[in-house]
Amino acid sequence: MNVDSNSKQKLPAIVFDIDGVVHKGPELVGDSPHVVTSLFNEGYGVQKNKIPFVFLTNGGMKTEDEKAK
Repeated sequence: MNVDSNSKQKLPAIVFDIDGVVHKGPELVGDSPHVVTSLFNEGYGVQKNKIPFVFLTNGGMKTEDEKAK
């Protein structure tokens, strides 16, 4: 998909919240393993169509000190 920088066309992208969506504590949530794995398989839409995606977190209810341990 080629779009010049002056285009106003909207492109798809996916943003995943990690905490409570992909995992909750040490446990994976629902079908998240399948969804995350499919992002990296070329046969699925995200890689096949080069849809960008990112994983974000708000810290997972832990302080900086707890995360550093």
